[in-house]
Amino acid sequence: MTRQVMRDFGLCVLVIAAATPASMAFGQAPSVADKEFVRKSIEADNAEIAAGHLALAQAGANDVKQFGQTLIRDHTLLNNQMKPLAQQLDVVVAPGQVDPKDEAVANQLKDLRGQQFDQEFIAAMVQGHNQAVQDTQTEASNGQDAKVKEAAAKGLSVIQKHLQTAQKLAQKYKVQTGKQ
Repeated sequence: MTRQVMRDFGLCVLVIAAATPASMAFGQAPSVADKEFVRKSIEADNAEIAAGHLALAQAGANDVKQFGQTLIRDHTLLNNQMKPLAQQLDVVVAPGQVDPKDEAVANQLKDLRGQQFDQEFIAAMVQGHNQAVQDTQTEASNGQDAKVKEAAAKGLSVIQKHLQTAQKLAQKYKVQTGKQ
């Protein structure tokens, strides 16, 4: 090959490499499971933020309201950390988008106030965070994309703390959750 052809070929390779996400450049396309985890995480964060706002407005007990504030703060941070990964993996989640199951829970909570809200909210937080811990542990252990695994591992400690808080509230207010 001539020098001109070699130079043009090298330039072409550089352009393709620059336009390709890092995971794909090394032959590791992100898995469907990784993309699904990112989507579900963002939707769950959106749901937890909304639930936190409901708790601030409708809870009877101050510690439940405080937990709502914690959910807003922590899930906003987790969501902001996950959004760049979603963009890199071409995962599109509309602002405020939640899973239909989480939307159903929110619809059950929206008309409740005081102690009745507290009971249902706490039960939902225990159940939801139990599932989130399991899903996040699975991704942190078995994910394909290193950045997604790292995000899962970082988020896991926050979600575990939320589960512990929800379990303590359930115990304090004698809430039946099925799983604790």
